[in-house]
Amino acid sequence: MVERLSAKVSVIISCFNQEKYIQKAIKSVLDQDYLPDELIIIDDHSTDQSTSIIESFRNSPVVPVKIVANQTNKGITKNRNLGIELSSGDYISFLDGDDYWAPSKLSEELKIFSSDEDNIDVAFSGFTIVDEKEKSIGNWDISQDDVIDFNRVYQRKFPFGILFRNELIKKKCFIELQFDERLSLYEDFDIRLGMALKFSFKYSGNMGCYYRKTGNSLSDIFCYKHYISLKYLYNKYDRTVKYYTNKVALMVWKEKYLGNLLAGCLIVKFGFFGKIISLPIILWFHPRYFLSTMPWKN
Repeated sequence: MVERLSAKVSVIISCFNQEKYIQKAIKSVLDQDYLPDELIIIDDHSTDQSTSIIESFRNSPVVPVKIVANQTNKGITKNRNLGIELSSGDYISFLDGDDYWAPSKLSEELKIFSSDEDNIDVAFSGFTIVDEKEKSIGNWDISQDDVIDFNRVYQRKFPFGILFRNELIKKKCFIELQFDERLSLYEDFDIRLGMALKFSFKYSGNMGCYYRKTGNSLSDIFCYKHYISLKYLYNKYDRTVKYYTNKVALMVWKEKYLGNLLAGCLIVKFGFFGKIISLPIILWFHPRYFLSTMPWKN
């Protein structure tokens, strides 16, 4: 347990129609062995019982709770930027309405800052992946000596290809970075790429979070949205990649990653015929897909 710090901690939860899970998410924050200084909950115009569940925590005696009820659905990126704007903490952590934390999540991450405040900007924990019934699917865990840099985040070189989550971040980081409101998917990936370029990370070694994977299958439209979002996101960093010594390898990885995703979308949409047409379409949109020695085009 870390001693109480003079610096303040803000937790931001965004919720849209998560009546099955939001209570557990909120309680996991209020059950921390190091309590945050405030909890900001943004209800993104939910149409189920999420709103009433959130309201039941308004007068919590444990932590001051601020509730924002959107009159229209604004999306996760706008909600997170709003939460940052409303927060008063020196450190910020985000929690999705269907995930939850272990009681020691914040305290273990704050230990990192208390021991190395000047050199660390972002602290994060490992997490357990659970299904809708909270049955464990697997653990996301890395070595505390692992280096978190742009190369690694860009290529998603982590267990299961999943990035770290629910990190505790110095608020000053958001002076330079904001969530890209043009993204409705992968906004977390985008912000972590930006942070990996500018800030330093450290892993707590603690399994502090529970990441819930629901069993919803991707429709062809939703699958294509994944592809379009990731293509836009990766294209944002083309100029950055240009200055890396391994720029060719990074660009080829990007083309393969997006090409495989596009192939998956075609198969979801067209079945067996999608398999037949996927290769020429991939090579048309991603000509570097198989050309690992192609030089960068200036």
